[in-house]
Amino acid sequence: MGKLETYVEPAILRNVAIKFVFVSDSDQKLVAALRDDFDRQSCAVHDLSLAVKAALKLTEGSVAVMIEDSKVLVQHFKRNGLNRNLSATLKQDVPTRFNSIYTMLQSIDNVFDEVTTALTSSDNITYLANIKRKTLQALCKELKRFDEATHRLAVENKETLHLVVPILFELKSKMTKQAERYGTEHPDMAKLCKVLATSVQEKCIHKLTWYHVAAVLMYPEYRNHPCMSEMEAEIDRLRLDLQGMISSMDGPRCLGEPEAKKPKTVLIDSDTESDDKESENEGFAERAGNELDSYLRSTFDCDDGRLSPLEFWKKQAKCFPKLAQIARSIYAIPATQNKSERAFSAASHVMTDLRTTLDPEHLDELLLIRSQYKH
Repeated sequence: MGKLETYVEPAILRNVAIKFVFVSDSDQKLVAALRDDFDRQSCAVHDLSLAVKAALKLTEGSVAVMIEDSKVLVQHFKRNGLNRNLSATLKQDVPTRFNSIYTMLQSIDNVFDEVTTALTSSDNITYLANIKRKTLQALCKELKRFDEATHRLAVENKETLHLVVPILFELKSKMTKQAERYGTEHPDMAKLCKVLATSVQEKCIHKLTWYHVAAVLMYPEYRNHPCMSEMEAEIDRLRLDLQGMISSMDGPRCLGEPEAKKPKTVLIDSDTESDDKESENEGFAERAGNELDSYLRSTFDCDDGRLSPLEFWKKQAKCFPKLAQIARSIYAIPATQNKSERAFSAASHVMTDLRTTLDPEHLDELLLIRSQYKH
């Protein structure tokens, strides 16, 4: 909390009416620091990366051997300057980067014939002994699905929270089907796909939050997605929560909706009075939920996904003012922390360049200006 106060006004941080949601990786110290005061949401891209890494660690047989030999092959080409003879450079596996094993394997497949020719001419063809082209292409095909999911979730300047649940369930379903498809013809790939499906469930789906489910339900394009049928309990709870939030909000009513009367206060002196109070409270709850129920019963055209969630709720704000306000808060939450990481990284490069180009006096002035406008 103390560190955050250097960036955010203390009064804002301590305002109990404001809910802060932080998106971060699984760093234990950061998770512990945010546990008591804030809602924390796991970065979807970090979780996907963890799922793939965990699955590949459990990989055995020809697939595991091929991955290790691919690392040796790339190191051989780099160490001996053989990359300059290829039309595209072979990429090394970098554990700190997302999908780097896929990037490495794909780089080999892209110039496989050239690699074969180079190794044959130097009498080093044994480097390819355990790298079978068919297995290489199959593995690239499956890992590419995770790479594409990563790029869809980490897109800049667009809300992507509503994509997390559908993407994760689609990946899990696809890996399960692919495992059956490979079957006995390629048992090592079948086993890897099964492990990937399990890993997505354990490393990603188990970490889904209220906000992820709400983002899907409040975007018509995805609210009837097959994944929602597997989350009936979560959706029931979400609907109750949304109705409670709407009933507690002050603001304009839905167009054409009559003003809801405040329920009378009834002293509990008898069973009859208690029943009357429950009946009146149920009526008030029903009126409060009208906006949500109306939204869920209505059909909308999102132009096949070309209308983003925020654009949709901007158009529907007059009809569903309270839901629109809730939606704007939900879609303000990013699905990943990659955007902020890239921003900090870019700022670091800028400051490094400035330190080498500006004289100390001008640099001090710049740092002073920055301190006055920190946010």
